[in-house]
Amino acid sequence: MNLSDLKEFAIPLLSIAFGAGFWSFLVKRQEKRIDDARADEVMIQGATSVVELQQKVMKQLQDDLDRRVKAIEDLYSKQLASERREWELERSKLVNKIAEMSQRLEKLERLNKSLQRNESLVMCEHCIAEAASAQQ
Repeated sequence: MNLSDLKEFAIPLLSIAFGAGFWSFLVKRQEKRIDDARADEVMIQGATSVVELQQKVMKQLQDDLDRRVKAIEDLYSKQLASERREWELERSKLVNKIAEMSQRLEKLERLNKSLQRNESLVMCEHCIAEAASAQQ
């Protein structure tokens, strides 16, 4: 191949290659790369947004759960305190009743002893009266 054959082959090829069609092809190819990069960037931002949204939702759920647990704990502690007050009141009433019954029992025991002494005195008086009547 000589130089003229080479020129005949290279000139149309170069004119096609460096003509408007080739440059338009290169520009479109570059734009496609840019569009692909933008699409990748949008996908990454979307994925990041989804992850951030999930984290926000999880945080809100955790906060809501914490509030509910605290409300349940507060309610339970109030109920326990109320029941404890009721039990203490009932206990103090029972303690007072027991003390009152103890005092009554002590009184009854004292009365019983007095009655027993009186009975023995009556028996003695009866015996004395019988003995006196027997001597007469």
